[in-house]
Amino acid sequence: MNTQPLIEPGFMFSQHSLNTYVRCPRRFLLQYVDRQPWPVLAEDDRGERQEHLARGRLFHQWLLRKQLGVEIEQIVRATSDAQLRRWWQAAEGFAWDDLPASRQVELPIVVPIGDYRLYARYDLVAWSGTEAVVVDWKTLPQRFSDAVAQSRMQTRVYLYTLAHSGHVVLGSPNPKPEDLSMRYWYAEFPGAPSVVGYSTARYAQDRRYLTELVAQITQQPLEAFVPTDRQQLCEQCAYQSWCRNDRPGRLVSQDDAFAFEEDSDFVDVDSAPELEY
Repeated sequence: MNTQPLIEPGFMFSQHSLNTYVRCPRRFLLQYVDRQPWPVLAEDDRGERQEHLARGRLFHQWLLRKQLGVEIEQIVRATSDAQLRRWWQAAEGFAWDDLPASRQVELPIVVPIGDYRLYARYDLVAWSGTEAVVVDWKTLPQRFSDAVAQSRMQTRVYLYTLAHSGHVVLGSPNPKPEDLSMRYWYAEFPGAPSVVGYSTARYAQDRRYLTELVAQITQQPLEAFVPTDRQQLCEQCAYQSWCRNDRPGRLVSQDDAFAFEEDSDFVDVDSAPELEY
């Protein structure tokens, strides 16, 4: 009898993989455990989605270069992509002076969560002796409501991970969750960022929730990774060709952008350094 666990200790979870599991256990299994390639259905023209992802990656690269002090104005002027130029003009008005002076861009962190690992990659972390602010750039066509911003898996993972590792990352001997916040900045809504605070109570809730979620995922048998019963999510997923052949694929519209905007990291997860405790 094979007693080898389906997900071995040391497996690296992220906000992407955890969110995928919550939405559809079968897709989590196919994408993150079996490592099945993303199937492209013959009738599914994904050009619009790929174009949006490519534009978002390029926008993030421009922001990264700017924060590293690289001159990119000539590159911006040379682009023929009107939407990219509009996003960049919006980013030029970002309130940098409102952030603490010490800053780190594209910061990857891995922290332990039981016998497993939890990964977060931050677009920007700014900190001082009294506070730390996480900034995440969004190119979605819609803005999160305050309630959605606070309850998102990304918010919970990012603030929990930073609170858990703050004494190493921020150089503070005893950082408090109350000193942390997260700011979602929207290229389409530059004047209306979503700001989420944190607290010791929220940190405890997130620690319990994430620990229990990882335990649920890693302890259940193969047959428990069932497809979602939410038809809309299934119809938006190219993996439906693996488990629901009766449902044709279709292009993900901008109205459905929240479902798949974060399927891909912009950096290699395997390059993230793990913090020692």
